[in-house]
Amino acid sequence: MAKRRGLSSPGRRCALTLGAILLACEGVPRGTPGSTEPFPEIAGGLAIAVLPFANETGSSLRVPPPRFLRDVPGELRDPYAAEGEDALLLLQQRAAEELARRGYAVVAPRRVARAFTEPPTDALAAARAAQRAGFEGPLLTGSLHRLHVTETGLLQVWLDLALVDPATSQVLWSTSARRPVKVAPAQTWQEILLDAGGPIFADAFGDFR
Repeated sequence: MAKRRGLSSPGRRCALTLGAILLACEGVPRGTPGSTEPFPEIAGGLAIAVLPFANETGSSLRVPPPRFLRDVPGELRDPYAAEGEDALLLLQQRAAEELARRGYAVVAPRRVARAFTEPPTDALAAARAAQRAGFEGPLLTGSLHRLHVTETGLLQVWLDLALVDPATSQVLWSTSARRPVKVAPAQTWQEILLDAGGPIFADAFGDFR
């Protein structure tokens, strides 16, 4: 009977290294940085209130001007200066739209705007304001840490989201959308987020149910 040959010493080292890599990969969470569990089912079909997102970027979220405008006097670029709040509002609205597209009930934006004139400072503040407004369903809060368009048309995003129970102030779910999105040349956040909103919230909420 032929004697079975074992792996040579280098071969054993390669096999062990490969095995260690595979075992390590089993424990690595798949998906985007900060992602946790899939977006949860909402008991009783309660409507989700998408609250105003906080701007944690440290900037006004201005869209960079086209290259040929770099040397143009600044007053010609003034329209960009007022778009920071618009970008946050557009993200808030798109989040509500994407949840509705996935079959979740959402609180009417006008009702949310009456209860929240600015982003809540924390989960407890969000819960208290929601209770005063009579919201029974979960609250979706957001903190935008990065929203930047590169010269090559790449939208760099870092958006933290959390779902809060207004009755207990407990965070039911959280995630972080950080996947870059390729966008077509544009001059307004409305144009940019029209293209990028879908991928951003697909990164956060996952695929359709």
